[in-house]
This record gives sequence, C-alpha cells and structure tokens, in this order.
Amino acid sequence: MATNISHGPQSACAEDIRARASTLGMIYSSIIILLMITLLSACRNTTRGNGDQLENIHWRLVEVAGRAAITDSSAREAFIMFDSTKKSAGGLSGCNRFGGSYVREGEKLTITQIIATKMACLGEGVMEQEMAFFMALERTARWEVSGDKLKLYDSTGTTVAQFERGAP
Repeated sequence: MATNISHGPQSACAEDIRARASTLGMIYSSIIILLMITLLSACRNTTRGNGDQLENIHWRLVEVAGRAAITDSSAREAFIMFDSTKKSAGGLSGCNRFGGSYVREGEKLTITQIIATKMACLGEGVMEQEMAFFMALERTARWEVSGDKLKLYDSTGTTVAQFERGAP
C-alpha cells in the first residue's frame, strides 16, 4: 500500500525559495564573469597594426637611440605625424622640418625618402639628436602603441624611438 506523504505548504515554499536562489546565483555568477572579461580586455591597451592609433596623431619625441629628447629652449619640440591620406610622414627634428613616405602593413612600418631642411642649430646636442632621429626613422621596421605612447622598433626588436601623444 502506497503512502502519500504531504509535506504541506511550507515544504513547497522552501523548494521554491531554493530554486530561485539557485537561479539568482547563476545570474550573479554570469554577470561577474562578464564584468571580469570586460575589465581584462580593457587592460590590454596595446595596439599593433591599428592605423587609427598611429596615423593622423601628433607624436612628440620622448627618447631616441636610448637618450631623452631635448626639451629645453635650445631645441624646438621634435615630433612626427603620419598622414593616412597621403601616406607621408613629417614633422620636426628639434631643428629642421622633415618629410618622407611610409608603408604600414599591420605592425610593420617602413619610413623612406626622408628629406629635411638644412638649418644649423646651435643648441647643445640638437644636431646630434636630429641625426639620431633620422637614423631611427630609417631603421624603423615595426611600431606599437600602448595608451598614449608610440614605440618604433628596428628589425632586431630594439626600440629606436619613443613618442607621446601631443597637441598639434
């Protein structure tokens, strides 16, 4: 003979509460996982090969050939800009204006045909910086943007120049 045991309304209520708690727990877990994925992907702020991050931005020279850029009154601010429409690179070495062409394929970057005005600048180290800057541009093989910083690398992976996003 089968016995029909009824647990009453309290038992059904307790089961309903457990089921809802379990569902809410899964929802909260899913939300937390999605937030973590979003935060982790936002932390990876390094861009390789994204032309929007390289081109049409005023990049102020911070370091070239392992030496800090001259920022005192003996030199004008050295910078470079990559024009995406003309595929030209140009700027100021700290002394002379310059221009050239570039080819960007993903993270690869080649800067060629650099020409410059020929003024002599008397500030200490300004002409040496200019020579190092032009050599760094000619040796550039790869680029990388991280936040507001641009690094140019040669074919061996050595950093040849570093820049910060600046105001034009």
